[in-house]
Parts: sequence; C-alpha cells; structure tokens
Amino acid sequence: MRELRAESEVFAHHWATRTTAAQHTSDRKTIRHPEIGDILLDCDVLVVPGADLRMVTYTAATGSGDAGKPDLLRVTGPHSAVPRP
Repeated sequence: MRELRAESEVFAHHWATRTTAAQHTSDRKTIRHPEIGDILLDCDVLVVPGADLRMVTYTAATGSGDAGKPDLLRVTGPHSAVPRP
C-alpha cells in the first residue's frame, strides 16, 4: 500500500480518510452447467455509489471440489467436455 500511496495522491487521500469507494456484497450461487454439472461459486459484487457501475466476480473456493471446474470450462470453451457417441 505504501507504493500506491506514494504514486497517487487521490489513493493516499482515500486511504487516509477510509473513504468507501464501493459497496460490497457477497453471496454463494450454484451454477448448473449441462455437461459439467453443478458448480458452487462465491459471487462478489462491487457497486460504485452514485453511478450505474458494478463489477461482478465468480470464484470457486480454493481446494474445493468445484475449484477446477471453471478451469475446465476455460479449456474446453464451447467444445463438449464429455465425448459424444
């Protein structure tokens, strides 16, 4: 954080005054993929106050049985993960 404060006066101000730049909510969601099955993901949403901006991230818990499933989807892309007869 020291480097960020040194590089940016705006960041240093927000850090010093503990300004809240965004509102954070989190939830846990189960996504059902037709070939991989259910994937339990943590959903984090950052909302910028006074603006129509939000960032949504989905992550699987490290070490969980679901942790490798998003990686599998990245590798297979639109291709089937299960061979078709």
